[in-house]
Amino acid sequence: MIPTNQLNQFYQVAKMGSIRKAARYLNKSQSAVSTAIKVLEDELGCKLLVRSSNSTKLTEKGQKLHDFAASFLEASESLRKDLKFDTVTRKVLRIGINKHYEELCAPLLSKFMSKYPDVDLKIHFTDGEFLRQEFQTGHLDVIFGINFTLAGIASDDLSEDALFVMTDSVRLACSKNHPLANRTNLAIGDVNNYAFILPSFYEDPIRQLFRQNKVDMHVRATMNSGKMSAYLLDNTSCFALLAPGTLPEAYKSKLAFPIFTSFDLTFKVIMRFREQDSLEGIAVKRFKSVAQNWISESFLSSS
Repeated sequence: MIPTNQLNQFYQVAKMGSIRKAARYLNKSQSAVSTAIKVLEDELGCKLLVRSSNSTKLTEKGQKLHDFAASFLEASESLRKDLKFDTVTRKVLRIGINKHYEELCAPLLSKFMSKYPDVDLKIHFTDGEFLRQEFQTGHLDVIFGINFTLAGIASDDLSEDALFVMTDSVRLACSKNHPLANRTNLAIGDVNNYAFILPSFYEDPIRQLFRQNKVDMHVRATMNSGKMSAYLLDNTSCFALLAPGTLPEAYKSKLAFPIFTSFDLTFKVIMRFREQDSLEGIAVKRFKSVAQNWISESFLSSS
């Protein structure tokens, strides 16, 4: 018999193509997930994954197990919900939050927990692409994150299940000691001699925009941590393109944001809510109501 816990860990690794991402989603260490996969391979007597420095791919037998795991875990979750609805009165809300906005969301979560102590929260802080995937497949009830298309970043389209939170933007950032820190009319040509640090989730469109302006962009590093980007800017001569809303004030105050006139990249920060029945549906409606009040108090009143 295959242990369900190990099967779930394998399934998450296979779905995300990364032990690191799966471990973050499962709130486990990478070594723990790797060990679980190794135990599962030993139990079955076959290789399930092929690991490389950049990705994790399924073997032929791994693909068969993945297909089985997908249907088995979905059926198990459905059965759990049916049984739980009849026997348990507590509500569970599964929330996914873009990890760049975790500090921003903390007051909202605190407010909701205080008002509704009968609702248990399962919260995942992870990358936006994964959040959208999990929401579309029904594994998350609420997601909070960035609304843009990678082809052009800016997007004004909001789905019917979305609640607008605020507008954020990608801005040029550097150390306050940078020689161009106080400029108010920087163009692409002015930054051509400096290396860049880019957020990995919009590296491609940024590179494309620079190519369109016939500038060879020197990207020194890409990463998905705004905090680390801010630290590196404060200690190097690099520029970065960051969304200030994703940065804690303690980090933002150390940086300069010179006015970059070449392009303006804005996007919406939104929340999406799954319409459903049962206890989870009640919890979603409650969370949306608290979120609307939080948005009104925190953002709309100050704009």
